[in-house]
Amino acid sequence: MIRKHPMKTGLCLTLCALLCAGCASAPAGSPYADPASSAVDSNSPASSAVSSEAPAEGNIYDKPLTEKPVTFTYWVSLSANAAASISSYAENRMYPVVEEKTGVHLDFIHPTMGQEKEQFNLMIASRDLPDLIEYGWTSYNGGPEKAISDGIIIKLNDLIDQYAPDAKALMQSSPVVAKQSMTDSGSYYAFMAVGESNGKTQSGPFLRSDWMEELGLEDPTTLDEWGAVFEKFKTEKGAEAPFTTGPNTVVSGDIICGSFGIGGEYYQKDGKVMYGPIQPEYKGYLTLLRDWYDRGLLDPDFAANDNKAVAANMTSGKSGFTLNAAGNIGLFLNAVKDSDPNYDLRPIEYPKMQDGGNPLFHSYSWEVRTSGSMAITTECKDPELATKWVNYFYTEEGGLLKNFGIEGESYVIENGSPVMTDLIENNPDGLSRQQALGVWSRGDMPSPGPIIKLPDGNARVREAFELWNRYSDNATDVLLPPVTQTPEEAEELATMTTNINAYKEEMVIKFVMGRESLDNFDSFVDQMKSYHIDRVIELKQAALDRYNTR
Repeated sequence: MIRKHPMKTGLCLTLCALLCAGCASAPAGSPYADPASSAVDSNSPASSAVSSEAPAEGNIYDKPLTEKPVTFTYWVSLSANAAASISSYAENRMYPVVEEKTGVHLDFIHPTMGQEKEQFNLMIASRDLPDLIEYGWTSYNGGPEKAISDGIIIKLNDLIDQYAPDAKALMQSSPVVAKQSMTDSGSYYAFMAVGESNGKTQSGPFLRSDWMEELGLEDPTTLDEWGAVFEKFKTEKGAEAPFTTGPNTVVSGDIICGSFGIGGEYYQKDGKVMYGPIQPEYKGYLTLLRDWYDRGLLDPDFAANDNKAVAANMTSGKSGFTLNAAGNIGLFLNAVKDSDPNYDLRPIEYPKMQDGGNPLFHSYSWEVRTSGSMAITTECKDPELATKWVNYFYTEEGGLLKNFGIEGESYVIENGSPVMTDLIENNPDGLSRQQALGVWSRGDMPSPGPIIKLPDGNARVREAFELWNRYSDNATDVLLPPVTQTPEEAEELATMTTNINAYKEEMVIKFVMGRESLDNFDSFVDQMKSYHIDRVIELKQAALDRYNTR
């Protein structure tokens, strides 16, 4: 059982200060998108679990919330970190503590890993709904307001006002957080994951530093220099796939095409929504990747790779460079430490712009992580109890449990601050830090409540956050914030975006692999226009304009 810390402890005051400081300095928008299923958040401390306002009736969590045990069904993706050693969150060490505190038991429903979107859509179509669903609701077909009007989830405003004071305090902790926590019309639709930190960018490029030292190479700073390093890895180290990655990086990623001054999908330029794949610069991006592919520098299996394949390539000597989550640096190092003591990885900076300028497009975390939001469905028989239950994670005690696990086991308090134990930092079963957090807490990925992050125990991971965040705030000028479409707009968008996304994925892979001549790029753009990409951009612009005036 975790120990309750009085509200005026040094820990509480420290976390409150972090939250207030973070909100005061928050940019006007900062996109968040998990680049990989094992993505991690910042290495820096984030927002606090502490609410300055306690419920009027006192601490309702001093005793269970219900006299008789109540069970809620909870649909949620099992993170890749947790899945490394458990098959369900029912085995997570945190939830029995929450059940003892609240009297609420959870029956978890996990979609098959890699099929989350498909199984979510099937569940919605069948209307065979659980009580609670944790999902990225901004990606619901029609947006969160449509999910409410469709009778899938309930509007939470009144419930939050009455029964979730701690959640409300955090979701209104700054103007930016407040507008990212609700729809354009002011509806609360889910309990959000909220975090502020100095480390907005959590993914980026890293490479085999032992190979770099053996070959006497300096870290590359431009895409041309990247190619030169890949060539050395191939010819001098025998790498079969010098640069390994998956299809999302090539089809939709921003890091490489961002060097050409465009986004991989929708972005903004001086407040105007743009679509990268129809810009002239996108042909230059495709030409570069085609060249790397033809020369055997880009993984020939990129279109089929998943996270496991990329990890296997990076830890087997088949590859020496990837774009991935910072936490995977520690994961890969941990996997190879016994078999190859010389194996080492280090991060490098995002590539410079083609004109030599500092990078603009970063994988960048929103203050509100919509991917970790939990909604209450219309099938829930006791929404009041569900609201009180989830509010626990926004309290000081619940926030510590959610982020760090059980005090005295997975973390301890030293000098008023949480410190991870060796169970997490040097796991006896060989789990990485993020994998261990996935077993003892929900701190490995966004989930309802505050996101509190401590500096990673791995020096290379800490180095990655420091390096990648040097220019990360540039992203607020070019990336779209988490806008929401109206139900009417979303209905119009549905068919258009389905055709556009499918066609783009097909053609980008063909262009890169040489199955389609780059001479046909203009025809590709014309086809995009026939799928009404200009109308899609117009609707995205309307959503951006509304977001900016929330």
